[in-house]
Amino acid sequence: MKLGTPHLGMGVRIGIGFVVVLGLMVALSAIGLRYVAEANQHLKNIAENNNIKIELATEMQSALRERALAMHALPILADPFDKDAEIQRFNAQGAKYVQARDRLKGMPLSKKESEILTRILDLTREAQPEVQAVVEMSTFNDNQAEIFDRIRNVAMPRQRAIAEQVGVLLDMHDMQLPASIHALLAETGISPRKLTLEITESAVMANPNDGLAILTELDRMGVTLAIDDFGTGYSSLGYLKRLPVDELKIDKSFVMDMEENENDAVIVRSTIDLAHNLGLKVTAEGVETQDAWDTLGMLGCDYSQGFFMGRPMPAEKLETWLEESAWSRISKGALYVV
Repeated sequence: MKLGTPHLGMGVRIGIGFVVVLGLMVALSAIGLRYVAEANQHLKNIAENNNIKIELATEMQSALRERALAMHALPILADPFDKDAEIQRFNAQGAKYVQARDRLKGMPLSKKESEILTRILDLTREAQPEVQAVVEMSTFNDNQAEIFDRIRNVAMPRQRAIAEQVGVLLDMHDMQLPASIHALLAETGISPRKLTLEITESAVMANPNDGLAILTELDRMGVTLAIDDFGTGYSSLGYLKRLPVDELKIDKSFVMDMEENENDAVIVRSTIDLAHNLGLKVTAEGVETQDAWDTLGMLGCDYSQGFFMGRPMPAEKLETWLEESAWSRISKGALYVV
């Protein structure tokens, strides 16, 4: 019996060792599972945050667009009640923009996102007095030409700079854009070829790889793609030829002065030739005179856009304009809305 005691003690120690090892394994497994769960939750939070950022940036973009339309509508409204309603819409969209921007500011942001948001805040502070002055001017001043000149040359460039930065912020996350557009086209029954998306050079170059991937997928779907404000960005011709775009839109800064400025005329003519040689259509922005219209026709420009044809207008007035304007004599197929 005394000889068996050491063996019994050894068995107890081995048994305890197995229990300890088993306990450690269970504990490590629990820790591992907790880390996996935490990692999954972290990834889920990142995805949710990105979705919220996309939603907020989209709200900011939409509010800026609606404010721009309201600002353009104000000078042409004669009825004071209509003007009051338009000013209310302008202010409501401004409040919507600020609310979305402030919510975005309170979220965890990457360094790049923080830099973009800082630029947006700076641009907004600079633009607000000018934009508000135009709205007040539209209320008390009946000189449409003076108001539109102030909108075009002062307020809109300010607001457009903000919108471009919001677009860059949105494009950083919106790899789901092709899927979203595909779903909307399917829901509405609209042919992809009837939809033209305009992309600025700066938006594409902010993230060239993702930008190219998104544009390639949209092109595969059959959506028409146009490079907006061409000539004001910094994309190279080498990169341009890789983009699956269908159209170039010459920035108005070149078109508006081409009758007096030979350098602008050379740029417009060369851009039209370049685009056609690449198999692309061309739209000239900022067409405001008969002379500009005639010159662009002689240069073979495919489309024109500007105050000479019509000023920006609310959607509900577009149908009337299409029916009653002198431009209604042009085939409807030659007119499209931007």
